[in-house]
Amino acid sequence: MKQIILLSFLLVFTTLSNSIAQTSNYFTEKLVFATNHPILNYGNTTSYLKGMRYETLMATEEDSLVGRYRSYLPQVSQMTNPMPLNEAVEFEMRTAKSMGVDGFKFFVNVDANKYYLNRFIDVIIEYVTVASRKDIDFQFSVCINFPKWTKRRADYLKETTFQRLDQLFKRTNYSKLWLRNNKNEIVVFTTESSKIIQECIPKRDVKYFLDNPTIFKKIAGEYDEIEKRLGTPISIVYHSSFPPNVSYNHLVLDHFPALSCVKYSQFYDPGVESIRKICKQRKRPFIQHVFPDQLSTQMILKENDKKVAEKSKLSYTLKKKDVYLKSQSLKLTQGFRDLLGKAVSRDADFIDVSSWNLYEEGSHLAPEMHHGYANGLLLKYYKNIWKTGVEKIEKEFVITSYKSYNSTQRADTDIEVRTSLSMYPDKDQDSIEVVTVLNYPADVYCNNKYLGEAKKGISAFYAPKKIGTVSVEVKRKNKVVIGYETPKAIISSPKRMDWLTYSFCNLDEELARDTQNYILDNEMKHMRKRFLLSKEQQGAWRIAAYTRYQSDLLAAQQFGQLPDKYLAARDKNEKKYRADINKIIKDLDYEVWLELEEKAKSVEGIQDMMMPSVLPKELDGYNILPVANPLNN
Repeated sequence: MKQIILLSFLLVFTTLSNSIAQTSNYFTEKLVFATNHPILNYGNTTSYLKGMRYETLMATEEDSLVGRYRSYLPQVSQMTNPMPLNEAVEFEMRTAKSMGVDGFKFFVNVDANKYYLNRFIDVIIEYVTVASRKDIDFQFSVCINFPKWTKRRADYLKETTFQRLDQLFKRTNYSKLWLRNNKNEIVVFTTESSKIIQECIPKRDVKYFLDNPTIFKKIAGEYDEIEKRLGTPISIVYHSSFPPNVSYNHLVLDHFPALSCVKYSQFYDPGVESIRKICKQRKRPFIQHVFPDQLSTQMILKENDKKVAEKSKLSYTLKKKDVYLKSQSLKLTQGFRDLLGKAVSRDADFIDVSSWNLYEEGSHLAPEMHHGYANGLLLKYYKNIWKTGVEKIEKEFVITSYKSYNSTQRADTDIEVRTSLSMYPDKDQDSIEVVTVLNYPADVYCNNKYLGEAKKGISAFYAPKKIGTVSVEVKRKNKVVIGYETPKAIISSPKRMDWLTYSFCNLDEELARDTQNYILDNEMKHMRKRFLLSKEQQGAWRIAAYTRYQSDLLAAQQFGQLPDKYLAARDKNEKKYRADINKIIKDLDYEVWLELEEKAKSVEGIQDMMMPSVLPKELDGYNILPVANPLNN
């Protein structure tokens, strides 16, 4: 067993680094933003529900995979039926905020199909509109995503950039919720920033830029022209393609106020540290990227290591044995905690979380059957230290994390997983990790074996894997103060791939109830209007909905890789839920509700992202109840 005590050295190092660092005031305050995939909300009109439901995720048969193998399941899909869009985006914002996220960053792929982009723009605008109307303390930013390789001309990419920014800002009335810097300029992130001029599209070597340093003035001029046409001041965060190259990054900062780098640069510490030093020297903002996990759904051909294009002709012919998936070795939550610790020790100006709901990369913070709320608790813990310099723990918590089988067995499952990048050796993932965040020291036990004493603050322990569920106890003076058993069993002979990290916490049930209440608050409002429910009936309804959600989640964790068993358990839970509702509302009211429930479950959402939008009839209120337009509430 190995104990790692964190934080004491971080606080000392932070104090020291703060005393010598040049501070940027580019951002008006320290903020945490997470990337949001706009159409992966659980809305019933403009959402890609195929990417949210069990039947089209974990239950997908081999001949229907067509280039993607999806093994995740968002918890929101077990909490409720698809919601009206305004309620779905409100849920995402309130949930993210409760987990320490201050705002969403949306990627706008300027090389994408126009109908695909139209959907993105519409949903992004809905986020901003709802946050403003509901007075939600939340912010937003856009990242213009230029392609690495494209057949498009730069003038097309530039014009698309202008048009999409113009749509977003005008249709939201230049909302104050757009992230702004200290000059009140709207902050616009970019990737592959140089691709806005034609001569840079084919260039992938740093030597070209070092030999042609004046190119940056020309690049900056193109963005200046966009700003003039927008009629509102913007500030471009330039994307550094070469983090370790000091000369390159200085040239960028000669013409741009801020720069960032891709999250994968975090695997090469000297490159990130180089950017940090340059930013601090020049009083520019330093942006720390963090990510909690990684498992791509993208199939890769074993024979040549090439990606399988989704829904390509080839994708329909492949078997699981022909392909593999890529993952990263982050040692359970250790990598995430290390990156958050670096945000503290490096005195970052901004924390960029790789994903709120990019489920297809496995790096999501949003509650999901594997991750739950653990990563959000860790983010909030480090964020508090980062912003205040003080360690404050309102509620003690203990997180238990593990993979459901060993790394040596990844080639034995129906589809193989291979490591693409490593922060730690693969074997470091083959243990049970117990992380404690405590106000006072305590003794820690895992599977009835003593791991050691946890100090005040954060501590981490590692125990050998044992087949079955995992029990954890934290004791003071031989009295259990925190104890629980995890619902997911570690298995010895995996058949189906399930490589995302499982994380559980003693606060899971409390946080899950609070999270679902964001949905139920709106749902009860609609039900009260429709069925004239009393407070007692509303309370009983909440209990029934929560019971079904928790039962479905438990079934997914236990049987998610066995569709027949999971679906049977879910059907049983649904029957109980309907019986519970029938006790609350009787006769005709129940029959009306049941019909509406069936219609709500049949909603399909977006079927093809690349086709023009065909809007269904407005689905208002709870499911499709004919109540007042929720936009006017």
